Amino acid sequence: MAATNFTPISLYYSTTASAVPSAGNLVAGELALNTADMKLYAKNSAGVVTLLASNAATTGVDSLSFGSTGLTPSTATTGAITVAGTLATANGGTNLTSFTSGGVVYASSSSALATGSALTFNGNALGVTGTGGATQLNLTDATSNIGLNANPFTGGGFYITTTRVGAPMYIRTSNASSGDVTAMTFLSGGNVGIGTTSPTTKLDVLGSGDGEIRLRAGSDAAIIFSETTANKNWKIKPSAGDFLFQYSATAYNSGYANLMALTAAGNLGIGTTSPGQKLEVSGGNIRVLGTSTARITFNNGTTEAFVGFNGAGASVLDSGALPLSINTQGANIITLATNSTTRFQVGALGQFGIGGATYGTSGQVLTSGGASAAPTWTTPASGGSSFTVKTANYTAVAGDSLLANTSGGSFTITLPASPATGATVYIQDSANAFLAFPLTVARNGQTIMGLSEDMIAAQNGIGFGLAYNGSTWRIY
Repeated sequence: MAATNFTPISLYYSTTASAVPSAGNLVAGELALNTADMKLYAKNSAGVVTLLASNAATTGVDSLSFGSTGLTPSTATTGAITVAGTLATANGGTNLTSFTSGGVVYASSSSALATGSALTFNGNALGVTGTGGATQLNLTDATSNIGLNANPFTGGGFYITTTRVGAPMYIRTSNASSGDVTAMTFLSGGNVGIGTTSPTTKLDVLGSGDGEIRLRAGSDAAIIFSETTANKNWKIKPSAGDFLFQYSATAYNSGYANLMALTAAGNLGIGTTSPGQKLEVSGGNIRVLGTSTARITFNNGTTEAFVGFNGAGASVLDSGALPLSINTQGANIITLATNSTTRFQVGALGQFGIGGATYGTSGQVLTSGGASAAPTWTTPASGGSSFTVKTANYTAVAGDSLLANTSGGSFTITLPASPATGATVYIQDSANAFLAFPLTVARNGQTIMGLSEDMIAAQNGIGFGLAYNGSTWRIY
């Protein structure tokens, strides 16, 4: 039926299945019916052909919504529908529009994901970074927490911390024979153990065999011991193959002076860094202390000699089973003193002095001063026995006073064969030559000082007498 302002509907149809009318096939308000698949189309006033109805089992969706997923579809009514936005985490998405290169995605809350540069992974290595000193990596079990974090103080650093009060920390290794082995232990009190789980000092090193500590550096591999209450510092260090002991009263890192040096050759120097002997002391004295016995001992592998105090508190120079030699270098003298006063002196030529350089004169004899005085050189009284010079072998008679001159070579003076009790023979080195050419005194069947041995005189300038006491010749 006709009505004002309305145009009658025109009908257009097709018998071709799936045929859809184009905008050119229809005029505005005209209907198109596909009788093969029973679909009804119309062209609106904008010139767009729209499906109005279909007898198919399902009906096409003419609108699309993603709700609160965070995705927004385009408004296209034909063709492909595009989707924009990010998928919310509640719907299985990340809700992220971009990612940090290498950054690991993590849950920043119970309903959100995040990414950043604090935790990174490049396919091979895991990295943890951060600021402000907050713990960067936590390893947690039921009773304790171990944290790894950067130093929160100025200058940077690295910390390993545990939140379990009093609990030690361990560093463990593994080997084929023993399995897991504790290599280092850190106690809560600050003691560190290497090879032991119960260190009793700040550093306690225990080895099953040889326990060694090796310290290496390019120029100054040193160990420093310092007092915390004062600038008193001791350093031990290698230097050019030697080993130095140093002290500083200035600071732990400056002002060191050498105290001792141990060279690669095994020489020890005190006050010198270049000792030429096994022990060399420069700039001071050596003092040996002991309660009753204090001495320096010398051992050649066979016997021992020593200088020091014996058990009775007396000073002793003991050569052991070897002869004792006292020698000076060059034209120097040897003195023996008591109470800081020289008592005897041996000159460079072997002359014997009393009270210093009092050597007497040729022909004088040494006369005892008794128990309370030193001996003196005296000239024999005139009218007494005269001296006879001997330069070759000679058999003495009782009462002889002989000046033996061995400068032309050693010879022998033979004592009387059957001496009477009280018989005497006196012999004097008249040429100071006994040291180079010793004189032999033959006992001639008797003994000398109870010994069945001839006497050898080998000291320059000496004079001595022999008196027969009825059983042996005594030396006086």
